[in-house]
Amino acid sequence: MSWRVSFYKADKNEPLTRELVHEDDDGTVYEETYINGEEILNNEGTVIWLEEISKEDKENLELFEQLWEDPSGDCDYYEVKRPGLKLFIEKYQKHIIKMYEDMIADPDNPLDGPEGYAKRKLWNWQHNLVINLRDNYKFAGVTFSDFWEYTIFNLVYLYHNFDFENYKLVLYGG
Repeated sequence: MSWRVSFYKADKNEPLTRELVHEDDDGTVYEETYINGEEILNNEGTVIWLEEISKEDKENLELFEQLWEDPSGDCDYYEVKRPGLKLFIEKYQKHIIKMYEDMIADPDNPLDGPEGYAKRKLWNWQHNLVINLRDNYKFAGVTFSDFWEYTIFNLVYLYHNFDFENYKLVLYGG
């Protein structure tokens, strides 16, 4: 499984828990990190987090706050504040604009041109992979689509509906 970003609605006071998994005879301690909450969006914003959100952005406490630094460097645990979520949305918007500009610039491309793109979108709509009308579905997204111009709406929905006063929005990447 590849590295991806997911968002969690976590406990405001204790968003993460560290638990002892194993201790070697030489005193080496192995712990596991758990998010105290529920996953609400899965694999949303991975490319944005890895390629578009700068180190300076990640260190800006008005946008994000690192909750725990994984010594192995394999995982990210950050609180995403409302302005940080807005930054995600703005970065998504720029990507979408660029995607359409590129598509228009090369309309004859069989895979990435308008016709290939429309065929992929049609297939998604035919297989119920776009809108989320499922009752009791654990993710809060309005769409299942991996098309950028649809998945941005999951982040916009979260931006307008997440209770930032009573919960922490935790980004887990790993």
